[in-house]
Amino acid sequence: MVYNDIAFGLKYCNVVKKNGIVVEKYEEVMGSFAPTKKEHLIELTPEETPSGFLSRGNYKGKSMFIDNDGNVHMQFEYTF
Repeated sequence: MVYNDIAFGLKYCNVVKKNGIVVEKYEEVMGSFAPTKKEHLIELTPEETPSGFLSRGNYKGKSMFIDNDGNVHMQFEYTF
């Protein structure tokens, strides 16, 4: 849901790293949204995890929702 102000050019950004090296970087533009009580549902393109023997180990990821002005609306980090 969007509150108070219009979110112009909202996009989803995801970066996955292994040992500090970027393995995958993904961005998808979701659009612009006006404030409303209605929920907006967006289906993103599925992503695949690395495969094969060399893909073993720990990965760190960071996902963000950013608008055109560079404001981060939500951010979270994860590991797998």
